[in-house]
Amino acid sequence: MKSGCCATRRISRTAGWLVPAAILAVLPKCPMCFVIYFAMLTGVGLSVATAAHVRAVLVVMCVASFILLAAKHIRPVARRFYRLE
Repeated sequence: MKSGCCATRRISRTAGWLVPAAILAVLPKCPMCFVIYFAMLTGVGLSVATAAHVRAVLVVMCVASFILLAAKHIRPVARRFYRLE
């Protein structure tokens, strides 16, 4: 194996937790604020109703990724703890 393999894997795992956390931390609660941020980042305007739906989808995706990452992290620990042999 390459010497950077473990470091790359560790960075990948850390980014898997940091990216959804950063999105949730920066994501505004107000749909109007989300419209402004979205327009600044992409140059595309949204209606307030669409922005509310897009924001809700982003929140659900971030929470789902946290749940999947937690399950992926807990599963090997649980297998070692509950050795069913």
